[in-house]
Amino acid sequence: MKVLLVASSLPELEGITCPHTHVVGVGKLQAALHAYRAIESEKPDLVVCVGTARALDPSLHIGDIVTATSVWQHDVDLTRFGLLAGELPNGRGGVVGEIACNPFPGLPAGRCASGDVFVTRPYQESHPQLSGSLFCDMESYGVAYAAKELDTDIMVVRSISDDSCGRRAKRYPEFIRKANEQLDHLLSHIAE
Repeated sequence: MKVLLVASSLPELEGITCPHTHVVGVGKLQAALHAYRAIESEKPDLVVCVGTARALDPSLHIGDIVTATSVWQHDVDLTRFGLLAGELPNGRGGVVGEIACNPFPGLPAGRCASGDVFVTRPYQESHPQLSGSLFCDMESYGVAYAAKELDTDIMVVRSISDDSCGRRAKRYPEFIRKANEQLDHLLSHIAE
């Protein structure tokens, strides 16, 4: 199986031994554009979006590895127009909303809230639509949307860098090195 590993930045890929990797940038728009181009070029069977995430569930701790069952856009709200939170018209007469993902077996799994907002504790407390999501990030929705458009399977596997109380990894370079070692071990079971 050909796997394409994508992340928002080069440090999130360092030390992971996957032959096909691509940096997609920060945020949903850059992630969607760069992931689309990479998927179109590489033609993988599976896209795996990796990197760091903030825990929304208080049972998660810094360093935990999580996976998404689905991704949705937490910063989109057109409910006044009859759409669900996270849904947008797709320009083709339909709606694009939550996107199903292939979860990695054996990891804590749940919804990933993705948006172009750095979620802080005050933001989380003032946005109740985040409840019910396991974790949040800024790229997974863009990557998943590109994969869906190109009929490619998507998996999201993230390392928790910030817990739900706002505490974060103290030594980020050391944290990301250890997180990537864990991811490399896990992903070695699915890469070609």
